[in-house]
Amino acid sequence: MKYIYILLSITFSSLVTAEPEEYFGEYQGAVKTEWLEEGRKMKLLEDFNFTDPNEMVWLAPKDRVIDGASIPKFVWSIIGSPFSGKYRNASVIHDIACEDKVRTWESVHLAFYYAMRASGVNSIKSKIMYAAVYHKGPRWPISKKVLVREMQAVKTLDPSPGITGHKWISVEIPAVYEVRVIAPSEQTLNEEQLEGLISKLENSNVELSIEDIQNYSVQ
Repeated sequence: MKYIYILLSITFSSLVTAEPEEYFGEYQGAVKTEWLEEGRKMKLLEDFNFTDPNEMVWLAPKDRVIDGASIPKFVWSIIGSPFSGKYRNASVIHDIACEDKVRTWESVHLAFYYAMRASGVNSIKSKIMYAAVYHKGPRWPISKKVLVREMQAVKTLDPSPGITGHKWISVEIPAVYEVRVIAPSEQTLNEEQLEGLISKLENSNVELSIEDIQNYSVQ
């Protein structure tokens, strides 16, 4: 009886102290494709989507064509073809998002990382792939709505009919916005420097965070 009590105590303690597994998102549908005559291009035969941990949905609609071009070719020798391994699904999402350029390049590459983790790719390999697309993958400008003048409250004479004398009223002047094209930041790492970062991700005893990868610079 004493041993049963100890076993139950250990089991209960493990359940209480166990940390919840990190959520990286989930897929809807499955990747079903057919190879096209143009080399490595494939066409999607069914809709396929990914919802990231921020509840942002990334669409890969039926009949879209993909070719893995969003992942730098020189990295293939390190991580393999974009359509092999567990990160195949993530490559599909990434390819289409890079082609559509509807969202920022930063958010697209981060979604690629989340999608890899959701596919079961381990942390190190996912970060290596993320580092490759973040530092050497596609970048594009975005149109951004920028606030030029905030809404203002001012006092003015009451224009209503029948008002005599000077009666002041408060009115609001609407905020003013304009759409500006924001150019992407320049890529700061060459291939050799990126290989150095990848080496650190593979061999370092100190785990690099996503922010570390983004802000990585050669000293």
